[in-house]
Amino acid sequence: LVKTDRASMAHSLEARVPYLDTVVTNLALALPRRHKVRGLSKKVLLRKAAAPLLPREIVHGKKRGFSIPAAAWLRGELEPFARGTLSP
Repeated sequence: LVKTDRASMAHSLEARVPYLDTVVTNLALALPRRHKVRGLSKKVLLRKAAAPLLPREIVHGKKRGFSIPAAAWLRGELEPFARGTLSP
């Protein structure tokens, strides 16, 4: 949760974590495994529910995380700090 919050704030995004709601969590815990995992496919029920609403590449796409613009930071306002800290 902390990582999501920091990464989203770094990109000026407001992130939500609806699956942490206790009602949703309890429902997910009560579901039989076959509705959650099928072979190597995870989130089976969620993908099935989303299929009529979203493009196939979204429903069956790979997970993507946040990336941070570290290179831009180190070339920008953090450059003096990085040089002073990392130089011999």
